[in-house]
Formats: sequence, C-alpha cells, structure tokens
Amino acid sequence: MANLPARDPLAILGSSLFLDVLSYLPYQTVGIIPSVCRSWRDFESSESSAIWRPVCKRVNGDPRRLQELAEAERVRFDTGPHGKETGQAGGSSAPCRSSTSGADWKGLLKEHVLPIRNFLRGRCTNRFITEPGSPEEFGQYEVNEEEETCIATRGDCRGLQVLDLRTLELLFWVPDLDQATHFEACGGFVVAGCIVSYQPWTLMLRVFRTQSAITRSPRPCPPYAEIPESVRTSVAPLEPSWSVASTTAPKGKTNTTAQHAAKTYLPRGGLAYYRDIPMASVFNRFCVKVEHEGTRLERVVLALMGEQQVALWDLDDVDAPAEVIDFPHEHPCRIEGIDFDNDYVFILYADYIQIMSRSTQECVFVTPSSPDDSFTTPQTSAVVYELHLEADHDPGYNPVIVIDSDDEDDTSEASEEPETPRPPFLSKQRDVKGYRGGAEVAEYDDAELSPETEEARYDYARSTDSASSSSAQALPRFTDLTPARPPTTVPGEEAYVEVSGAKNGGVRLKVDAGTGCGGITWASGEVLARYLAYRHEVDPAYLHQRNILELGSGTGLVGIAAGLLQPETSVWVTDQACLSELMKSNITHNFPSGSSSSVPPVRAAEYNWGEAIPEEIAASEIDMVLAADCVYFEPTFPLLVQTLCDLVPRKPTVEGKPVEVLFCWKKRRKADRHFFSMLKKKFDSVPVDDDRPGERERYTREGISLLRLTRRK
Repeated sequence: MANLPARDPLAILGSSLFLDVLSYLPYQTVGIIPSVCRSWRDFESSESSAIWRPVCKRVNGDPRRLQELAEAERVRFDTGPHGKETGQAGGSSAPCRSSTSGADWKGLLKEHVLPIRNFLRGRCTNRFITEPGSPEEFGQYEVNEEEETCIATRGDCRGLQVLDLRTLELLFWVPDLDQATHFEACGGFVVAGCIVSYQPWTLMLRVFRTQSAITRSPRPCPPYAEIPESVRTSVAPLEPSWSVASTTAPKGKTNTTAQHAAKTYLPRGGLAYYRDIPMASVFNRFCVKVEHEGTRLERVVLALMGEQQVALWDLDDVDAPAEVIDFPHEHPCRIEGIDFDNDYVFILYADYIQIMSRSTQECVFVTPSSPDDSFTTPQTSAVVYELHLEADHDPGYNPVIVIDSDDEDDTSEASEEPETPRPPFLSKQRDVKGYRGGAEVAEYDDAELSPETEEARYDYARSTDSASSSSAQALPRFTDLTPARPPTTVPGEEAYVEVSGAKNGGVRLKVDAGTGCGGITWASGEVLARYLAYRHEVDPAYLHQRNILELGSGTGLVGIAAGLLQPETSVWVTDQACLSELMKSNITHNFPSGSSSSVPPVRAAEYNWGEAIPEEIAASEIDMVLAADCVYFEPTFPLLVQTLCDLVPRKPTVEGKPVEVLFCWKKRRKADRHFFSMLKKKFDSVPVDDDRPGERERYTREGISLLRLTRRK
C-alpha cells in the first residue's frame, strides 16, 4: 500500500478495517467502489466475496431468506477438492467470477435481491426512504385518509404495519410479508407482492381489505379454512382479544352485504385477508387505483405490467375478465413502471413515457419525441403526478398528457375541433399545458384560487363535459345522477344503534345495501344521534316542539333517534324514492301501532336535492336541519348546497328564530374540498364544542367532523 495516496482511506485504515467499514454501508454505496479509483477497483476485484458477503447477509437479514440464499449458492456452484470452485451448476457456459475466499456473493446479491426488489417495488417511484435491514426506519408507507392511518413496512421488522397517523402507535400487524415488500393501498384495498419460493421463482399478490371496503363490497371475507396459515398470525396490539376468525364468513353460509357488514369486526386499522392472485414471472410491476371515483361506476382496479402487455382487473370482482392491452417492445427491461387513469395507461421507461388508449388499445402519445430531450425516472413520475393532480382538481378535465414545454407550436394536430373559448376565470396559468380535444386548457395554481374561482371552474367543467346535462338546465336532476337499484333487504336483517336516553335504549333499523350506500348505517349518523341524545340529557327542552328535517336520511337513523328522545317534536326524514319504503319501515319498526303515541312523531318523504321542497313539508316551520354523511358523491355537491340554501333562508323564520343546521361528515376523499369551497360562500361553519366530554376527541380520531352551519347574510 506504499503507492496509495496519503489520504486514501484504504491506505489509512488497511484492508481489514476498510472491509469492516464497507460491511456497514448500503449495497448501492458499495456498488460505486470500482468507480472511485484504480486501487479501489483492484481491491474490490480481489476481495469480492469478503466485501459482498456481509452486505448480502445484512440485506437478507431474515433467517429464512439467508437459508434460501445459502441453498441457492450450493445449487449454483460445484465445489471441487480443496475448496476450489469448478464452475456453475446446470452446465452454464459462462462461469461466475469468484475470489479465492468463496462464491460470488455479489452475483448472488444481484440475482436474488435486486430483481426481486424490482418486482416488489412495483412502480419504482422515489417513495422508499431506506433499504431493508436499516433499523428503526420505514421502507415504504401509504396514508389511508379514510381511517387516518399509515400503512408501512420497516427495515427492521417483517410484515405490514398499520400505525395511527397522529401518534404512530401500532394498530395492526400482518407479519407474513418480507421487509422489502412493495404494496399498494387504495380504496380500502391493500395489495402486497409476495415471493412464495426462490427455487423456482413463484410470485403472488396478496390482497387485504379494510373495514370500509368490506362494508362497501357485496362479497364477504373468505371462510377461516381458506385463509393461509401465515396470515392467521395477524395481531392487533391494542385489542389482544381480537383474532382473524372474527373477520371471516361462517362456514358454508353466504351472507348478504348488510349481514356481513354487521357481523364482520375489524379493529381500527385492521386488514382482513381477501384473496391471492398468482403471478406469471413476466409480470414485474403493479399498481392499484380507483377508477371513476365519486360515481356509481367507482371500482378499485389492479394493473399488472408485463414485458409485452398490461392487464387490468377489478379487484373486488373475482370472476371479472381482465382488460389486456398489448404493447410490443424491443427492450422490455427498460420499463420502469406503470400508471393509469379512466382512459389511458402510462408506461414509464427510463427516458420517455408511452401512453396507450384503453378504448382503442393503441399508442396515442409518446413524450419526449426526441431522444435528446430525455426525462429521468423521477421526472417521468413527476409528469404523471402533474397529470393526475390536474385531473383531480378539475372534474371536467380529461387530458391526454401534461408536459413542460415552451414551444407553442407543439400542439395536437390530429383534432379538427374548434378551440374552446377560454372563460374569464382561466386567467392564471403556468407553463405546464394540457390538451383536451385539441383545445388548450391551462393548469392552475391552487394557492391563487379563490372559492369563487373554484366553483366557477367546477361549473364550467361540468358544462363543457359531453356527459353532463344540456346547457338549458342549470343543474342535473338528482335522480339522474343516482339511479335506484332493486332492494335486497330480507326479513330479520337489521342493525341496532345504542342511543342513550332513547325509548328502548336505542334505534332498531332494517338495512338495505341494494339501494346504494344510503341503505346502511354510517359512523357519522351515529355521532350525530349521540350528540342529540347528550343535548337532550343536559337540556330536556332542547328538542321539545322542534320542527326537524333530516337530509339524506337513508335508514332514518338520526331523525328516528330525535323522535324517540322527544316524542313531542315533529321530524321529517327525507331521501330518494328508492329509500322511502326503507325509511317508512324503520319508522314503523321503532314506533309500532300499539304504542302510547297513535301518530309517530317521525314521517318520511321523498326529497331530491336541488328540487323544490315537497309540498307536504311546511318549509317555513323548519327550525332544525340535520345532515350526516351527505358528502360522498361529487356531482351532487352543488345540489346539496342549493338544498341547504332553500331550507335555511337568509332571514330568520317567522318566529324570528334562526334555523339550526347540524352537519356531520367523514373525510374520505380530496374531492370533498370542492363541496366546502362551494358551501363557505353561503354558510359559515364552526365545530360543535358542546358535546359530551371526550366525545369530540374520539370521533375526530376517526376522521369525523360535526359542524354547526350558519347562513351568511
């Protein structure tokens, strides 16, 4: 080492100590050793096994993985007399380079770790903070806004962990997954890549569901006997009495949605096993997204990227055929990832993006068109992110691609449609441009948009969308947006909600999942019912002789609870026509004809948002409006705001008493902000602060808010 520079760490530390230092470095850092200088390159060549053996063992720290790696080493190499390696097993013509100290651990690391991690990483986006084996650090994370939890993998622990988003307290743990597992969490589904075997490679996707996804789905969880042994080890540290068996369907019995939702019990943050999807080795990328979010066509879709095709499945429908899009390519190894939306599939390469139409299965766009203007992988991911960001912000925006460009001539020449006139609110724009039908549409800076501008953009997008109603109609009919489905309620199928102070101790409800999400009970309704019960307990005159109207009643839970708490009140529960019979049935269920009151204080009526108040309801006498979980379907947002304005005039009622509006909702989607940007033009809102002590903190942790609305003058 006399010829080495004086400041060279290899010269200062010596070979042995230098090897110890290298053994603690990530394999990406160790991988650049040959490019530092000639002496380091020679050192790496001569000490290959000594350098890469500890790195390989550290990355594969799990004992099972180490055993499989050692077995792969024994299978691959034939060791001759005196420990000399004679070549590769299987008659390969290209023997693996090795050093005198043993097998080529560097080669094994590449062959058994890197390709596997490429599969497990899915889209290969820059969301991995640390490498497997790094102690006390997250490997990947996804935020579940619906339950306010964080789903993560850790470098020092196997499996998926579900943490409280505020306190990072462990809520749920699925141990039977590798530290390097790539997973996708979307729409209540969690899809994780699993490697069943290394000799030969056997790949699989394991699908889990949250409680909300189970409730929305018509398909129950599989029976306990069909759940893999390894998944049965899932635990909920905060609820040690919970077991996987409490989430499964009874043996030999198929439940309806409502029955299953009522009997299924998952702790907060819990993940219930749903099914396994076998994988062909040619599929090496995957992602999960929600299609048609906020519409009746909403579904969660899994996209698998292969070498020559993309396959898309409805995750919830096991029997649905796959949508397959072929894209022959000469260099499939250059594919970095996949993304998609309702109309297009985005194939991300190392230096460009290819966009395939899902309807025609043809390539419609490639960017950049010149190899001299290449993107890096982070840039391609950023471009697709910008695309979805704009589409999410403007419901009427349906772009083909969003690109950074200063060349105004680089527009679509294929379309012959006339340019769409630019409305006045499209004055603020950035350099990023999109194209819809050949017409240029500017992108917006969210920070510079006022509520008035957002509402104008929303109305403009709906008016220019070919699928929206005609321009002669200010707003579409509520029934057109939410068509009814045949009921599925069967005798004896009901739910029970405890309401303190109510007659019989609570509300008994028949539920009907066939009429959509309104036919079952939701947490926001229970929160609002408990608030009314507490206010009645504190002040018995609070509900006395009130005239109450509930919007979007569904089962009628909140309105019926108010009637049970105070019989001397008048309550209207309202919803679509398809739910009228369910509401009337629940009124009869809780106020039987033989009771002391011959006329129930609760009545049901059909009331479609955006339409005139029903004639049987005396609108001028209404002094309390209740709404629970009404923010769920984006096209109805303007209709709901209009209905609230109709019920709550700017001037007080005839008696001079203002209308009290209690609005309870659970945050689920980013699109909810469109509703509140419209609402705050007409109403002021403040959180309810006079609930039972500790109650507000409890439901806030679940993402639920209870607001009191006041009409702006």
